[in-house]
Amino acid sequence: MVHPPLPANGYPATVELSRLQHQENVSYYSRAVVRSSHHLPPDRAAELRDVRLPVPEP
Repeated sequence: MVHPPLPANGYPATVELSRLQHQENVSYYSRAVVRSSHHLPPDRAAELRDVRLPVPEP
């Protein structure tokens, strides 16, 4: 899929982290949602609604 180019300076956005996973003496967030008031194409917006973050194996 070809996406239209983003502006060189990007878009203002808010990142919400969730699903905190505890491992021994550290914790990692395993999900993120990126929200922006700019109207992104629907496929791009969908990609940012539920982002899986890497969590190291214990």
